[in-house]
Amino acid sequence: MKIYVNIYSLFLIKLQLEQASMWTLDLSSSVNKEAGLSPGKFTEIYAEKQGKRRLKVEKKSKLPSTKRRRMQLKQERNLTQCASQALEGDTYQSEIGLEEQVDIEKIPDPVPRGNFKPVTIPSRAPSIVVFDLETTDLIRGRHMPHITQIAAVGLENDAIFNTYIIPKIPIRETAMEVTGIVVTAGKMTVHGKCVDAEDITSGLLKFLNWLQTYQNVILVAHNGRKFDFPVLMNTVKSLKQSKMLFQSVEGCIDSLSVFKKVFPGQTNYKQETLMSSILGQTYGAHDAKEDILALSLLLKEAKLSKSETLSFSFSPIAQHALRFSAEKAKNVPSLHHLIAQGILKHATAENFAGSGLNFQHLKKNFQRDGEDGLRAIFVQKNCDGQPRISAAKRILDSVIPKLVDLFEKQD
Repeated sequence: MKIYVNIYSLFLIKLQLEQASMWTLDLSSSVNKEAGLSPGKFTEIYAEKQGKRRLKVEKKSKLPSTKRRRMQLKQERNLTQCASQALEGDTYQSEIGLEEQVDIEKIPDPVPRGNFKPVTIPSRAPSIVVFDLETTDLIRGRHMPHITQIAAVGLENDAIFNTYIIPKIPIRETAMEVTGIVVTAGKMTVHGKCVDAEDITSGLLKFLNWLQTYQNVILVAHNGRKFDFPVLMNTVKSLKQSKMLFQSVEGCIDSLSVFKKVFPGQTNYKQETLMSSILGQTYGAHDAKEDILALSLLLKEAKLSKSETLSFSFSPIAQHALRFSAEKAKNVPSLHHLIAQGILKHATAENFAGSGLNFQHLKKNFQRDGEDGLRAIFVQKNCDGQPRISAAKRILDSVIPKLVDLFEKQD
């Protein structure tokens, strides 16, 4: 009986709404007529359109897919709120000034890994420029080496750029042995021969100006993603010349990934090995000029179209990876005992550390919001819209309970 009464009540309410709508429509028509205005045809048409739109929205809101989407958005809002509470501590709460002891430590914002999706160049063809750097040392953690030589060549016109740079820090002995570059009393020699060299500011500006003679530049370097591009981007950033670089450079390519696909089954993918096994040639490796000429020959031998070449590219802005790598080097040591105990796999620990978090941040999050806080920090979105660590159910269900058990035992 109650069901029938409820249905009848709903019917009456709907009928009253329809009558009110019609009364409003009639009233607007009569007002228009008395004022000597339009008889209300446009109002009627607009009201009819709005009625159809309202019915369409109402019908769509009842679909299972729409309901699922609403639940998903609600869950994301809850996760965001939970993550904010865990990251900001008591400062996220109201009436904080009334508390005697306040937890004001803020967990760092997530550092993105970098977006390495292929770039697209809608107008004009890309200009492929091969380049190479020689430096004072390798990249060691957060410490970037200084550039000692920059060389580049246009793949189509074979125009060459080459310059030597006086570094501001000493050249490591192993680097001197490999490259032959030595600086003594401000003078540079290469394998015992004196060469003209300049400071990094003028040398870099010359290189950037040379790049601007090309349009839609795609820079190619062998093993560039792990070495040449981070070093170049770090140098450009420190000299505040990023804008000038981005004016000409549209993308970057690590030729290592190209050759692994085009020339599969090699014993290794060092540039000297590839030159020997594919072209049957040797060359003076670890001289930037010799390296770019060799790499340009290998790229020509690959015989890729420009569209195929672009499929290996990524934006120079993707060097978020610079900061990600620096944070990883800084934070991974604090997670070694979690890896040793089998709580975190090495890849997960690297993602965690690279995002800007260490073991103490994990512990602080658990103290603030328990298991929910740990889950929230794993799935928190970074500025690229990607999960801070992982949103995969398999990883969450495997890692989170182990962390909870660890922290509960410590308490």
